[in-house]
Amino acid sequence: MVSNHTQWLLQTILGDHEFIWDFLNAQRHALTKGYNVVVDMLKKLNIPIVPSYGSLFVWADFSRFLETETFTKSLYLTAIAYFIISVLFILKKKTDCFIFCITLFQ
Repeated sequence: MVSNHTQWLLQTILGDHEFIWDFLNAQRHALTKGYNVVVDMLKKLNIPIVPSYGSLFVWADFSRFLETETFTKSLYLTAIAYFIISVLFILKKKTDCFIFCITLFQ
């Protein structure tokens, strides 16, 4: 159950349409800027990507960084990315290579 104070606070915030509109626009611009930074860097590094439309994900092919294109090596690469640089790679099997989905978090 949510307290009366919390309900009142949410109603007040969500009722301020100008604030909500400004907040959502600011977040949209920040996400677009972050996406562009990631995509630009991947392009500079010649890492193939699939452009996303209406999504917060970047599909990129990091298979050239694998010693051998096996699921085990792919999992090892995802673990390194997650624990060392805080980037989550999600594996997707596509024919004989693995495509990685990058999601950034803090």
